[in-house]
Amino acid sequence: MSLKLALIEELPGSGKTTTAQLVHEILTEMNSGQQPKKC
Repeated sequence: MSLKLALIEELPGSGKTTTAQLVHEILTEMNSGQQPKKC
């Protein structure tokens, strides 16, 4: 397993936390073998 690093940078209040949560959810679902939900 190789590790990857994704950085999310932007101005305050631009949605970094929301984006990071969605990316985490999608990657977790992909890792478990489930189909990611459509956004």
